[in-house]
Amino acid sequence: MVKILLFVLLIYTVVLPQDADLLYMYNGEKAVIFLTKAPAVDEYVLVSRRSAGGEFVKLNSDNPVKSISEFTDAMNILANDYKQLSRILDADSEIEVIRRVKGNSFKSALLSLMFLSAAEVAGRVYYDLEVSEGNSYEYKIEYFGRTGSSTSQFTKTVNASVVKPSKPVNLKAKSVKGIVTLSWDYPKWAEDRNNLAVRFNIYRKENSGEFRVVNNGFNLRDDDSENIFTDIKPDSRSVYEYYITAVDPSGRESGSSEIVRVESDQKMPPSAPSGLTAAGSDYFIFLSWNVASESNITGYNIYRKESLGSDSLKLNSKLIEYSKPVFTDSTASYGKRYFYFVTSVSSENLESILSQVASVYLEDLIAPEPVVIKTGSVENRFVRLEIEKSKSDDAYLYKIFRGERRDVLAAAGVTSSTIFIDSGYGGTGLPAGRKIYYSVSVLDRAENESTVSPIFEIIVPDNEAPAPPSPVSATFKQGRGVEIITGSSSSGDVKEIKIFRQRENETPALLTTVTKFPAVYIDNTVKLLESYIYLVQAIDTAGNKSDFSATEPVKILDKTPPSQVRYVTASLEDNSVKITWVRVGDNDLAGYNLYRSEIPNGVYVKLNSNLVTETSYTDTQGTVKNFYKVRAVDTSGNESEWSKYANVTGGI
Repeated sequence: MVKILLFVLLIYTVVLPQDADLLYMYNGEKAVIFLTKAPAVDEYVLVSRRSAGGEFVKLNSDNPVKSISEFTDAMNILANDYKQLSRILDADSEIEVIRRVKGNSFKSALLSLMFLSAAEVAGRVYYDLEVSEGNSYEYKIEYFGRTGSSTSQFTKTVNASVVKPSKPVNLKAKSVKGIVTLSWDYPKWAEDRNNLAVRFNIYRKENSGEFRVVNNGFNLRDDDSENIFTDIKPDSRSVYEYYITAVDPSGRESGSSEIVRVESDQKMPPSAPSGLTAAGSDYFIFLSWNVASESNITGYNIYRKESLGSDSLKLNSKLIEYSKPVFTDSTASYGKRYFYFVTSVSSENLESILSQVASVYLEDLIAPEPVVIKTGSVENRFVRLEIEKSKSDDAYLYKIFRGERRDVLAAAGVTSSTIFIDSGYGGTGLPAGRKIYYSVSVLDRAENESTVSPIFEIIVPDNEAPAPPSPVSATFKQGRGVEIITGSSSSGDVKEIKIFRQRENETPALLTTVTKFPAVYIDNTVKLLESYIYLVQAIDTAGNKSDFSATEPVKILDKTPPSQVRYVTASLEDNSVKITWVRVGDNDLAGYNLYRSEIPNGVYVKLNSNLVTETSYTDTQGTVKNFYKVRAVDTSGNESEWSKYANVTGGI
């Protein structure tokens, strides 16, 4: 399968760089459209086509492209290719073959290119029978879900041209001990990326017979190894002729290579043993095969490969006895698949070709060695962890666990290196001021997981100021003082709120600190006629301070009017009226206002422009016909009730 995987990687990186694309081939009779993305189980694909300047026309509305869901239908389609598919996939059952043919794995993609039956079962292929050679077309591929809604689509412009693959060249044949080895040259992908040939057909003619394909079409194109085919020539007297063609996924076959001829040969080697089986147990792989039927066999050799395209390693140091067709391989390693072959050796020291392959996977059940977290650091709330390197050779990934409680850790990510950067929840960093707990385990390629490491603690520094409290207000309450109301901060780690008072051009003075909020605080140390601004600040558990939230200015005013002025008298003196009264005893008294009227209960007009601070006032315009009232005024501008009126006495 190594060759297959290499070819898949080459197809996808060179020919099909997009996730969803199509590979288009025209073989002269029909266009073959390969979808690089297979529809899911509940998806179907509609194909539309348009010529230059035309409109898109749906081609398969009545028969959408989709994977074959019925087991019987799938097996009928795969029937002719089933044996090769099961051997390639190393699958044990028909259901397993169908399951692995479907889907979007690399293997499934390659099998769709190699076997049209696999492409049909996976829903990867559509045949367009109504195109004309030489014309350009644009195709639209639409994927639809179970409900009929479009899940994705793309378009691609192609040309319906019959482009046959390049033909193989420099075909050579070598015959040794009844084994014919063919070798040939073929362009590399780097030289000819438009050549989509995926395999070769080997044609052979014996004596005067007809040329026939002898390799069942399963020689893969592989840039990383030499192009070789081995054939058995059982009759040394026969004359064999060979030629080779290249074939692409749509069945377009190149012209033939030159023909080579193989005539005489040496003595024939024995036949390869049959019935080779391999089974793994603990650290060992047990091999057995059938006793060779030829009488001149003296023993056997065992060979092992780690991939079908790699070199063979001979395992036995001396020939295995003819009558004991068993061998135990104790040099295998866990977590690897091995391919085994056996050969027969004759009394003439001639060795057979390799037997049929027996493949076995020695399952890795041993967890890798655990590690510890060596160091940790924090920058901008991102945590950088340095992990001890695992001592296990098959260590593959380090799995990181994180939590804000020692006893509750969840998976935070994986890394293939010994450095892990934790960007926090949603990639925005970890919460400031929190203690974060970490541990790590090791995964090997068989997904065995080590025990987790001891807990590693790290504190994310809190250097971010909290949000200021909101809302805040200040209101003067008569007889109580100023009532300050502060809301909470939107930051979750605030431990206290400080309330300050500031007068104009003065430094704010701390009044109080509250730890429960929202909060109400009464400032009863204010003074009348003073103006104050109150500032509120939040402080978090790390001591970071927020900006101030400020109230509107509050001016302290007395809303209680002074006492009524009593004993007001008015007397005529020297053409003027002198008004007197008794002093009001209020502490915040600022002065008095004088009022005059023509009648006792009429409209009184204020006489003074400035407050009168004495207990008398002379009205130079007054007459005996006037009446007077006095009102006391405090420092807050409140006026008392009207005094009783006083009429002017004296005079005639």
